[in-house]
Amino acid sequence: MRDLRGTLDDHGRVIMTIKVSLADQVCSAVQLVMGESGGIPVALVRGVDSDRGDHSSVELIRLASRDLFR
Repeated sequence: MRDLRGTLDDHGRVIMTIKVSLADQVCSAVQLVMGESGGIPVALVRGVDSDRGDHSSVELIRLASRDLFR
């Protein structure tokens, strides 16, 4: 997970509130290759630059009152 708060976005604005889950980004890219039902059971991902850091996926869980998908 990468904490991008305080860094600049592609337009030079300061990012205020985003934490990015690298695992979610990789899964999204893999979905483009595998598809939903194309019969491709596995995708091999190479060259992902990751820094494990001391973050946890628990940090991404929102309170039920702030979660749009519950």
